[in-house]
Amino acid sequence: MLCLIILLSFPTLFAQTVKVSSPDVKIVLSVNDNRKPNYAINFIGGSIIKPSCWGLAFKNTIVFSDGFILYAHQEKSANKVWQLPWG
Repeated sequence: MLCLIILLSFPTLFAQTVKVSSPDVKIVLSVNDNRKPNYAINFIGGSIIKPSCWGLAFKNTIVFSDGFILYAHQEKSANKVWQLPWG
């Protein structure tokens, strides 16, 4: 029981940061679940989107921004050219 209380007291111990980048590493998307999950996008080292929280806000109801966690991620690489669908 004491171990569980100690683990719950330090949620940042389990925080994860996952980064996805373009093949030339000029564009980097970072996703972090430290306390309030957030994301950021950098281009050539400069910030395009500063750390922004995940969540949804609706009029006259609660805000859905707490309780999100980065449950799992899988590393994978791809080298494909995306074709715009016409039609």
